Amino acid sequence: MLRSDTDPDRYGGSVRRLLPFSFVARSLAICLAATVAGCAQKAASGPAHTSPAVAHESVHLATFDYLWQRVADGYPDPTLGGVDWNQVKDDLRPAASAATTADELRPVLTEMLGRVGVSHFAIVPGDVYRIGSGEGPRGELGMDATLLQGAVYVVSVEPNGPAHQAGVHPGDRITAVEDTNLDAIVAELADGQGPRRAAAAVGSVLRDVLHPVVGEPTRLQIERDGTPSSITVRPAPIQGDVFKVGELPATRVETIVRVDDPDGPNGPIAPVLVIRFSMFAVPNGAAIRRAVMQAKLDGVAACVIDLRGNPGGLPLVAQGIAGHFVARRSASLGTFQTRESTLEFNIRPRVSAERLDGPLAILVDGRSASSSEIFASGMQELERAIVVGEQSSGLALMSSFERLPNGDRAQLVFADLQTPSGKRLEGHGVTPDIVITPTPEALRAGQDPILDTALAAVRTPETP
Repeated sequence: MLRSDTDPDRYGGSVRRLLPFSFVARSLAICLAATVAGCAQKAASGPAHTSPAVAHESVHLATFDYLWQRVADGYPDPTLGGVDWNQVKDDLRPAASAATTADELRPVLTEMLGRVGVSHFAIVPGDVYRIGSGEGPRGELGMDATLLQGAVYVVSVEPNGPAHQAGVHPGDRITAVEDTNLDAIVAELADGQGPRRAAAAVGSVLRDVLHPVVGEPTRLQIERDGTPSSITVRPAPIQGDVFKVGELPATRVETIVRVDDPDGPNGPIAPVLVIRFSMFAVPNGAAIRRAVMQAKLDGVAACVIDLRGNPGGLPLVAQGIAGHFVARRSASLGTFQTRESTLEFNIRPRVSAERLDGPLAILVDGRSASSSEIFASGMQELERAIVVGEQSSGLALMSSFERLPNGDRAQLVFADLQTPSGKRLEGHGVTPDIVITPTPEALRAGQDPILDTALAAVRTPETP
């Protein structure tokens, strides 16, 4: 089990920061895709966001034509994977011409992007993009949940957090949050998507519904040992700063660092640095740097990086974090391919004092996406780390947001990502070296079989 007396300040503790605007690049959209998509899905499913009729009807057709052309010109594969893009235009342009409001046009645009059949395409209502949910400041319930065996289960509960105080337990099955029927959503998202993409999509929904308005009582419908019950949790304010850039919705930035040392500093079991962070953002990279340097001073050589539930982030941060564990110069996590060029994700080398050269394990699951997959697959193919857990989401394209003529925003793919060996991650994901699927029974028993397996692996001399 994890040592409870590890000084959090010694290893950087839990970090929440603002990301400087100067670091925004087109790749920024990767770390926000799930958050924005959740807002967009919420907007599309209810009347919270309505658009007045536009005086000039031609703006809807102009928006359709603009988006169609941007995809034709900017998608990294000029053949669009074999999709007849001209036929798509012919099929959907009449519906766009008939639209009288942005709300009527939005499903047409979404259908057009969906014909490409890849991730990281989305249409976001202009007001959602500008002000987030529009319901007030979001809080946190202090719990994590995931899709497991076709249902949503609580994975962990933060000690003394709102969910813990209300009586939520790991292993509880959540069937609904307020009026959001999670069972129905799981059934809809799982239809034809496969388990990995369903897990990522459900993760996006959970990031939204598990962060309701601060102080507003939130009713959870759960099942525990087959018995249904209702638990009301009052969300607490998100502590510290949040990650907020420009018009994009705010989200939490957190790094949690621990040392697993079950028999103490004088025991025979080697200590292991365990790092978990919410996304690949600059503050997380800085916190990991401090943790690695402290571990080096304390003689901790092995490390586990937990990317479960991590939706991605800035590739440049992944490059920097990789340098804390790779001594080789000119090593690459993979390639970034646009219509015009191919660039290498070269790892940023670090001096010895900022690098751990001992065994390394990386944890992934069906919610691990984008930069998480770039990092995990690159380190795996470099034979620097073993990957433990479940197949990752396979949602690994680079995208950016653009303003459309009607005021909405479109998330558009502009680059594909491949591993060092040339394997395409989109639609495939990262296959763990050690596949472990947790069970509700293990969660209820307070166990984390994926982490336990990784800890055992990095303490074995044969581990890379």
